[in-house]
Amino acid sequence: MIVNVINLPQVEYILYEQRSLAPVKEIAHDLLEQQAAIGRNLGADVKTYILQGTSPEREILKFAQTKEVDLIILGNSIRMVTGRVFFGHRVDAILSKAHCPVAVITTP
Repeated sequence: MIVNVINLPQVEYILYEQRSLAPVKEIAHDLLEQQAAIGRNLGADVKTYILQGTSPEREILKFAQTKEVDLIILGNSIRMVTGRVFFGHRVDAILSKAHCPVAVITTP
């Protein structure tokens, strides 16, 4: 399963959101299909999902729990903060609250 989360704006931007969500969904769909094609070419049975919410980490955790996911794999870039690796608040939230193992694949 490959998931893309559309981070919705806060309530005060609802009118803007309604006008701009269609192109964002199209981009998310295209990204998912590119990644799914790679998996399918390798023989995997790939399903794609577009989620929406004001908290992407919460949406990922809820999806993983509902679908009984065995492993969450996240892509991220490493940042150094006070001498230690920092993945960002969203990844840290997933790492600390996930019901299953989480692997973070980083780019330099």
